[in-house]
Amino acid sequence: MSSSIKIDKEEDIVRLSNSPSIPLNEKRSSKLKKEEKKYKIIPTIIIVSSFAICLIIIFIILNMKKEDEIKWDNNKIVAKYEIISINTNVSFFNAKYKNVSDFIETMKLNDVVINNTQYYFFNSTGNYTLEIIFKKPLLTTEEMFKYCHELIEIDLTQLHTGEVENMTDMFNGCSNLKNVNMKNIYAPKLKNIGGMFSRCYSLTSIDLSSFKATQVKDISRLFEQCTNLTYVNLDNNFYSLNIKNMYFTFARCSSLSSINLNKFNTAQVNNMYGLFYLCTSLKDISINNINTSEVVNMGSMFYRCISLTSLDLSNFNTTKVKKMEQMLAECDSLISLNLKSFNTENVDEMQFMFLRCYNLISLDLSSFNTSSATNMGGMFQECYSLTFLDISNFDTSNSRSILYMFGDCISLTSLNLGRFNTSKVESMYGVFRNCKSLKEINVNQFITSKADNMGVMFAGCENLLKLNLKNFDTSKVTTMHNMFEGNFKLTSVDLSSFNTLNVNDMSNMFNNCTSLTSINLYNFNTEKVQDISYMFNNCNSLTFIDISSFHVNNETEYINIFNNVSKSGTLIYNSSNIISEKFIESFPPNWEIIDVNDGLIFQ
Repeated sequence: MSSSIKIDKEEDIVRLSNSPSIPLNEKRSSKLKKEEKKYKIIPTIIIVSSFAICLIIIFIILNMKKEDEIKWDNNKIVAKYEIISINTNVSFFNAKYKNVSDFIETMKLNDVVINNTQYYFFNSTGNYTLEIIFKKPLLTTEEMFKYCHELIEIDLTQLHTGEVENMTDMFNGCSNLKNVNMKNIYAPKLKNIGGMFSRCYSLTSIDLSSFKATQVKDISRLFEQCTNLTYVNLDNNFYSLNIKNMYFTFARCSSLSSINLNKFNTAQVNNMYGLFYLCTSLKDISINNINTSEVVNMGSMFYRCISLTSLDLSNFNTTKVKKMEQMLAECDSLISLNLKSFNTENVDEMQFMFLRCYNLISLDLSSFNTSSATNMGGMFQECYSLTFLDISNFDTSNSRSILYMFGDCISLTSLNLGRFNTSKVESMYGVFRNCKSLKEINVNQFITSKADNMGVMFAGCENLLKLNLKNFDTSKVTTMHNMFEGNFKLTSVDLSSFNTLNVNDMSNMFNNCTSLTSINLYNFNTEKVQDISYMFNNCNSLTFIDISSFHVNNETEYINIFNNVSKSGTLIYNSSNIISEKFIESFPPNWEIIDVNDGLIFQ
């Protein structure tokens, strides 16, 4: 017999054949009761758990010791010292750490406990191991072992560096330090390691690949004057993202032959002054991936890297750079140089930038914008091998100095100065000195109204045939010594526009101008001139000199002024301006001497 179900909506009762009827509301009520029990248990569990947590916290607090009572048994440094003289008082720490008991728990020398001390007296020679256990984590190790000359080895792997913020000059001047173990050091708060190994002359290698210091900002002078350092490992964990200062980082590492900074993140670095300064053995620099977008100072960056033969700087971003003085100076083996990417619109200092790049054959400066440059002195000085230099795009309108700019460019055969604006230039000292291959120098457009120094300006230009200086304003010039010295092929020069009222030195001005036949200086006022020695020395073709405006007193130096001029000629002077009788006696013998006061022949 099959069962049947009948639902009576009015009574809300389920009827099942042959079974008693159960009201639906009663069933729901039973379910709710079970759920109520369940939810009553949860608050109880929370309360019990909270109570348990509180008990744990109280237990921890009750069992915690004050920081001063914590024993950092493994917070230590192990150092080795070499004593080479008996009865020697050795400094374990720099002088600023004289109160060593404030931070040191125990000191052991060759496993024997000694008094906590900055100095220790050794009465015998040999190697000694010093174990230094600190009371608590250090906040700084700045200059800790500075000038500890007997220190030969140090192990920092057991030192708690989690709180250290400053390691500046930690081993500076440790001249005999040979080994440093810094494996797996973790220093999350460290910001400054500048000069840390500076002047560690005996250090030959250093491995910082596992040195974890993510907040370091300053690595200036880090290895400065580590003169025997041949290997540096900065790969892997050496975190460089926050570094801003790389001033002199590898300066004077004269034994370092190669360096790889391709994994170095220099995105925030703003100072690279002297980065490889005097790295005289450096032949290979891997800096293809270096980021220089924030760099402001590149002065002396590769100064005197005399072993470098080529350098590709095409990836350099120089948009923010302001200083490039001596950047590549004295890289005397450098043959090729790629500067095509250089943006120099903000650079104000370019002095001696390529000084003594003796072997540099060519230089493409087409990307250079020099509108901000205030100093271009010595920029190409002694670039002996340069035969051609295109500087037609140079804007010199803000430059105050061009002294020695092309000095000693002995192979330079032509020079386009058409766009040179010298209206602000104060020093023109030696600007074309020893440009031996130049036959012509066009300075017609030069504005010299602010120039105060023209000494040695054209000296040594031995193939110069002519020179137009009619537009020169020399009213502020104080120095003209050696100005035309050694211009062997110059037969005449027109100086009628020269105002010499403020000049104090004219010594050697025309010395060795062997082809000069006449010189008319009737407009030269020498009232302030103190020295005219050797002015016409060895001008052995000179037959006419007009110095009728010259003032010479008893204090004026005039040694050999007319030495070795031609055997005969004419000299015009004004006796009323000549106080010194001895000067008159120095006039060349056998010459016709004319005094403009009376037109009479003196001799």
